[in-house]
Amino acid sequence: RTGRSQTVAPPILLSRKGAQPRAAWIGDRYVVVWVAPDMLSPVIEMLEVGRDGRPLQTSATLVAQTAQGGKVGLPGVTGGNGKVLVTYFVQGGALMARMFAKTDAGYAESEAVEISGGEGPHHRPIQLLPVADGFLACWDVANPEGSEIRLALLNSAGQPRNVKTLARARTPITSFDL
Repeated sequence: RTGRSQTVAPPILLSRKGAQPRAAWIGDRYVVVWVAPDMLSPVIEMLEVGRDGRPLQTSATLVAQTAQGGKVGLPGVTGGNGKVLVTYFVQGGALMARMFAKTDAGYAESEAVEISGGEGPHHRPIQLLPVADGFLACWDVANPEGSEIRLALLNSAGQPRNVKTLARARTPITSFDL
């Protein structure tokens, strides 16, 4: 102990309402995604944040929303080489991906792509990583008949090239300890 007091900077407010936050370092900044809860139709938003935690955008970018009454949740985020990949689940169990490419004017957005259909309840993707020619996504599928851990290789546009089942359990796995 040196006897010097350290001051802690006050927290920086990124959103007035948000749940299930995820963040990723994309080379020169962080990207934070979260679910903005709404009883009728929640949305997923994204915001760039500097090393100091201050927002680099004046407002969040809308990533996903559904029709009235639909739900989205459990976002994941990763990035590299000027791109940000956001994954999320929609009500019914489909795992979706959406790519954002950095431009001088902000982000060029791609359409959302389905990585996996609604085979059962899902949990947050276990891992989402950039690789040399795209991204890897790993997630679980849990249903009454059992559980599976799946892995998908996504191309640089966020579209699935190959989806494989890595492990299968005969009983449902309700959570993963990471």
